[in-house]
Amino acid sequence: MTLIAMSGLPGSGKTTIAYALARQLGCPVLSVDTIEVGMRDAGLDFEQPRGLAAYAVGQALADVQLRLGMSVIADAVNVAPPARQAWMDLAAAHRVPLVVIDVKCSDTEAHRDRLEARPIEVLEIAWDEVERRGAEASPWPVQTLGVDSAQPVDGVVAQILDQLGNS
Repeated sequence: MTLIAMSGLPGSGKTTIAYALARQLGCPVLSVDTIEVGMRDAGLDFEQPRGLAAYAVGQALADVQLRLGMSVIADAVNVAPPARQAWMDLAAAHRVPLVVIDVKCSDTEAHRDRLEARPIEVLEIAWDEVERRGAEASPWPVQTLGVDSAQPVDGVVAQILDQLGNS
């Protein structure tokens, strides 16, 4: 049983990798984007802060999966220290390994194209905001597994599975 926290800028390929990895591991993906969309669709006023609220919902759902003895993949940007700390605390509370997968896209043009082509149900974010977040991002306080989403997804997932098998 493992808590896998995806981390990376919007449009970097986290969700694509998380879904492919989940199919291989047979575990759920809890996406903060999906939670935020659900909050919006339920009528939540998006002028109100919602980011950490969506993370809190995702963490509560992950807690349930871990209590059931299942691995879980948390799919979120995970740039804010409180969000990161909450995943670390959750893994510690369940005494399970936390595997942080830090997704970057070495092809800036492909990254921007992905961001702009994301499905309408995902909340929009401008490229300049992604660049700002990238410039302000600090490293996780725990070891991470860095992957490059400019590489084929199958190869990236194989790399992650190899690391999980060796942990």
